[in-house]
Amino acid sequence: AGAAEVGEALGDVNSRLGLTGKQLEDRTKQFLNLSRITGTDLSTNIETVSKAFKDWAVPVKEQGAVLDGFFRVSQKTGTSVSDLASNVQKFGSPLRQVGFDLGEAASMFGVFESAGVNVQTLMPGFKMAMGNFIRPTNDLKKTFRELGIEAKTPKQGLEEVLALLGSKSKLSDIEKTSLAMDVFGKRAGADMAEAIKQGRLNLGPMLNEFKNGKGTINGTADETMDFTEKLQLLKNRGMLALEKPAMAVFDGLTKIANGIIALTDWYAKLDPATQNVIK
Repeated sequence: AGAAEVGEALGDVNSRLGLTGKQLEDRTKQFLNLSRITGTDLSTNIETVSKAFKDWAVPVKEQGAVLDGFFRVSQKTGTSVSDLASNVQKFGSPLRQVGFDLGEAASMFGVFESAGVNVQTLMPGFKMAMGNFIRPTNDLKKTFRELGIEAKTPKQGLEEVLALLGSKSKLSDIEKTSLAMDVFGKRAGADMAEAIKQGRLNLGPMLNEFKNGKGTINGTADETMDFTEKLQLLKNRGMLALEKPAMAVFDGLTKIANGIIALTDWYAKLDPATQNVIK
């Protein structure tokens, strides 16, 4: 990347995440490489990911690994990193209340998007489900008892319901749809039941990819660098190598220029007779 782009990115990352020194350089390099290899907007990536980091209180030492995790989910699902980060930030509060961690949230949104599930429709259903697990109606309590759901936490209840909606459940398709609508609401419940029935919401493999996958942004950037980009890198390094000797020359010229200016100022203050003698 050019000096102007790097400088702007450094300033943006510093102002949004408060990083300095090597941490600032490392994170900025990640963002620059991410934007280059995915063809996405640099400032948007920095903004959305930074907001997600703040919303989920991601420690500085873990931010690089989390950003690589976003990248791996993005590569597997076709969802952009900025969209993943935006969703985990936008719906962070209700997901944390039901016990989701950041990796689970990112994996879920990646799978949803790749499966064609409308996140904007589904998330209000998650909020409704959270309320139903915390304060179920009498009818819902009866349904839970009949199905053997004995959740002590909203997340546990969610896991039990998802298991009942899964392919290994003994419930009929009609019973699954009814349960999903009771828990998630009519609109989101129908989408959820259909997606689970088709096996499109298996989060396990995606979560493993987020946490334990081998691909990284910087590694992929190195592997995919083409000839033109390598020439640009060589040019940048050459300019950096020449920077110190060039600055030394410029400093010398500046001193000479300052001397000449001082001399002309001194000459201008002399009386005309002295100036004629010097001439």
